[in-house]
Amino acid sequence: MWTGYEAVDALVSKCEALGKPIADEMKRWGVDIFGAKIEGELDILSLDNNNTPEKIHDSAIGTPSSHHSSSVEDDDLKPSYSRKKQQFICQPSIMSESITMKNYQIVGINWLSLLFEQSLSCILADDMGLGKTCQVIAFLAHLYEKGVKGPHLVVVPSSTLENWLS
Repeated sequence: MWTGYEAVDALVSKCEALGKPIADEMKRWGVDIFGAKIEGELDILSLDNNNTPEKIHDSAIGTPSSHHSSSVEDDDLKPSYSRKKQQFICQPSIMSESITMKNYQIVGINWLSLLFEQSLSCILADDMGLGKTCQVIAFLAHLYEKGVKGPHLVVVPSSTLENWLS
């Protein structure tokens, strides 16, 4: 009877050991493992964007614009302290310049990369219309730019696959 409990405990311990480096890195980004902000805005969300609103084609359907008209609002996005951060992946250069990824999508690419570097599989899931397709394409473009050859398995619902084919 205790064998089952010991097996579950061993599995939980293994999962915790795999998750600790991921959680520690995400804390450096300013979020906990559930995506909640720890100390206000994410440190990496003060990404510079040199595109003008006229040149931008939003990478997600129905999401609010990430551009601010006031410099006061821009100052609110900057972290109040500085520390050395890892080099974050930004939008890959081989993607169209007419597509500008939102900051949370950049975080998604970095999360995918973090798990990829740890040889861990993942599920990228959020509300509909937040640009998961764009994040996956950007991540695969990042791997291509780094010279990482596939195959890479991407599992999607059949409705998404139909949209990709058309």
